Amino acid sequence: MNRPIGTGIIVFGIILVAAGAIMRYAVTASATGFSITEVGLILLVIGVVTILWPY
Repeated sequence: MNRPIGTGIIVFGIILVAAGAIMRYAVTASATGFSITEVGLILLVIGVVTILWPY
């Protein structure tokens, strides 16, 4: 298979966005020491940057 180099990076970014969206909008649990919703937001931002990085 001849895949472009960035295919794996883009898939990783999509996974980060999905995990971040779930943590940001669907998880209602709370934890001591850190905010689960803030971690979700960070994953969302990193995922979007990872997807847009090759372009």
